[in-house]
Amino acid sequence: MEALIPALRKVPAFADLPQDDLEWLISRAEESRAKPGEAVTMEDTPAELMVVLLEGEIRGRREADGPDSQTYSVQAPAVTGFLPFSRMKKVPVTARAVTPLHALTLHSSHFTEMLHRMPELAQRLVGVLTDRVRSYTMVSQEREKLAALGKLSAGLAHELNNPRRRRNGPQERSAIAWHDCAKWDGLRRLVRRIALCSPSARKKFVRR
Repeated sequence: MEALIPALRKVPAFADLPQDDLEWLISRAEESRAKPGEAVTMEDTPAELMVVLLEGEIRGRREADGPDSQTYSVQAPAVTGFLPFSRMKKVPVTARAVTPLHALTLHSSHFTEMLHRMPELAQRLVGVLTDRVRSYTMVSQEREKLAALGKLSAGLAHELNNPRRRRNGPQERSAIAWHDCAKWDGLRRLVRRIALCSPSARKKFVRR
């Protein structure tokens, strides 16, 4: 137990808690380790475990949706998993260790006692929950923007390579050119929106 105290204090939510509160937490939590690639959580299982990452990194995605499904990463020291006040009923993603992982898991049956014993922890965990929702929303919006840009680019490429263009008369070519200008104007506006995406999201689109 004593060896876990310094590691637990590196987690911002628990950094300044009294020694006896950390000992209480450790005594009720389960210590676990995972090798890279091993599952830490499984999608569609009951959401009932708070995960305290002491070392390592996990990456989660909904594996049932295929290899291109949206991914999320959490790196130690951090708190993740099912948190107090969360409305989550089932685990939404399968999370796997990216690097060797060392963690503590606390069952939700201890949440009431934990918050009664450490009331200051409630606000901190609500902050963690809020940040997670905000991050999820941002990633979802970036993914939607990139998908829209991909569809528009594919449509423009198809139109520009369409052999029917060469057989059209001057009037029809003029109408097509006007239509293309409108498409390119939409593309420019979308590119400006994409510029607001994170570098990692833009890099992911370029690879596609």
